[in-house]
Amino acid sequence: MQKALKKASKILPTIVKKVGLIFFTGGYDFKRVISRLSKRLREERDRQLMEVRSPIL
Repeated sequence: MQKALKKASKILPTIVKKVGLIFFTGGYDFKRVISRLSKRLREERDRQLMEVRSPIL
């Protein structure tokens, strides 16, 4: 339970930022904003995976 709360506290600010960004853009070019965010998230995840794997290599 404690771990879930910690994880949620890390994730929530990013969700708030995303929602704020969407409201800030006023839904302008909604798909592009979403795709840009998801691309950034994928890059971040890939980089973290590489950092985890690099010591093994």
